[in-house]
Amino acid sequence: MPYYHQVLGAHVDLSDVPPEVRERAEKLFGEAAANGNDLSASDRDRILGELAALPGVRAEIACEGEDLERYMIVIERGTLDQVRIRDSRFSRHIETANGAPYAEVHAKTEGAVDDLIERLAGSEDEPDPLDDDGVQLPYRWPDRDVMLRAFASVAALIKERSVAVMVTVDDQRYDVAIDRKSVRCRALHAIAEHAPYTARFYELLGMRVPTEEDSTEVEAAKPPAAKRPPRFDPSRPFTTGTKGQRTSAVFDIAHGRGDDYAKQLSPSEILQLVGAAQDPANADPRYADVRREIYRHLARHQHDAVVQLFLWALKDEAENVVDTAIYYAWRQEALLEALPTLIADATALGHTALARRLKAALANGA
Repeated sequence: MPYYHQVLGAHVDLSDVPPEVRERAEKLFGEAAANGNDLSASDRDRILGELAALPGVRAEIACEGEDLERYMIVIERGTLDQVRIRDSRFSRHIETANGAPYAEVHAKTEGAVDDLIERLAGSEDEPDPLDDDGVQLPYRWPDRDVMLRAFASVAALIKERSVAVMVTVDDQRYDVAIDRKSVRCRALHAIAEHAPYTARFYELLGMRVPTEEDSTEVEAAKPPAAKRPPRFDPSRPFTTGTKGQRTSAVFDIAHGRGDDYAKQLSPSEILQLVGAAQDPANADPRYADVRREIYRHLARHQHDAVVQLFLWALKDEAENVVDTAIYYAWRQEALLEALPTLIADATALGHTALARRLKAALANGA
């Protein structure tokens, strides 16, 4: 079984299990069917093996793996089998989906990536911005109509003339095609590699078999009126203008306007860059490169404000930017000395995500 997985549905029949081992069978089934990733693959396999070895146990567990593959674990007559579940555009024969989960699209213009993320905000997955003005289309949605409206609204904002993506709504998967004119959505069938288990898979998930009525098409939204690029204000060069203008301003102050070698920043210049890194005007995903440049240039300056900035970044910075802060944090001597204590405090308080980031910064400075 995969190391991480989501249990989609499970059923156990202990009616033929001897009374003296029934309690143990219930305990093992509960552990095997529980969601979570705190068990290793070998531990989970061991639990399932112990469950299958008990006399009279009949159990079925429907799962979704870390790569979003779906399968059933079937225990019966002392045997344990894994049954693959395939997605198909048709019920009577296998035709694979055209799209894959988390398909990548790219904004037509530099500023449009913000519109993309905002219009996809109705998903259960947070839209994942990419470094090249792109975004991963969310996989999980709370409602089919919400998904259709969101995709219809972004069709005119993406570079790609057409894109196919797989999504899921309450465990029902859809093959979605997006182009400039429309969004077409086809419900996918779940088909077990052993036919008798297909109906059982639907029962475990509490789903009905999709029909043609579950497939639909909506018209794509018309292109929005072009937005003017953000205006550059020379008095606020790090927080106004385009991404390119802001990163150029950071480079200029750090290098003395065109010098190949970085200069020593003055205390006031350091404070300006610290403020720019935390300014809401640079919090938008499209200005991630601006924040990366600031971390890179400030890292070589030993200053209390820089230490506090890196601490803030390790705690609150976005996942797609924090790696830069982690990489350069070792240059801050005061921070490096404080990291072991900070890691212990974060661990004791149960702040696992923060502890992980702090440990990565400490390892990078070793």
